[in-house]
Amino acid sequence: LREREIRSQVAEQFGGTKESEQSVELGLAFLARVQKPDGSWTLHNWPGEPRGDQALSARNRRNSETAGTGLALLAFLGAGYD
Repeated sequence: LREREIRSQVAEQFGGTKESEQSVELGLAFLARVQKPDGSWTLHNWPGEPRGDQALSARNRRNSETAGTGLALLAFLGAGYD
């Protein structure tokens, strides 16, 4: 159901719209831009992330490139990219 040729038809059947599909593509484009040179993603230090008083304390941060990479890949796979 996630093959590129029929994805928009299936999404439409479940309430998706052209706008929601465009939002997915924009999110995936963002993930592609912030992918690290080694192919991984991180869970922090994103462009536009709050700094200083607005930033999460070190105690509340999790640094797992494995988790970040897994989550990013799930987004791509869910949209039919392999």
